[in-house]
Amino acid sequence: MPFNVIDYNYNPNLFNVSTTITSNLEKDMYSYVANHWDEIQKQVESNKEKQEKREFENKVAANKRYRSLVKHVHWSGNTCIMYWKDGTITKARWNAWEDFDPEKAMLVCMARKLYGNSGLYNEVLEKYAEDGWNHFDREFAQKL
Repeated sequence: MPFNVIDYNYNPNLFNVSTTITSNLEKDMYSYVANHWDEIQKQVESNKEKQEKREFENKVAANKRYRSLVKHVHWSGNTCIMYWKDGTITKARWNAWEDFDPEKAMLVCMARKLYGNSGLYNEVLEKYAEDGWNHFDREFAQKL
């Protein structure tokens, strides 16, 4: 036969030998797992703990990086001024008739920093906030 193709119709014993080898390998594998189950479980738990520790350390490092971006926040009248470590400044102003919310003012400064202080963040807010209002449950809110 060309290309050394084994045709099991000509020699059915080859198929039986290969299945025997496979079943013996499976038995060996299962017996190894059964004999070393405690060690395998310890290794799995150890890997999970290491992964959790790495994820926690990455979060802590990211928090330190992000916290260190802000140099100083200054409040002046109706204006929040954020000074960034890279030397840039962002400002957020609110009108006299609006309720003062320092968190919202700082978030606007952060959004301006993220979107380049060009007003692009307004377009993003308008686009996605409108969808939020469409899903807002007004009846539920009125009950509150």
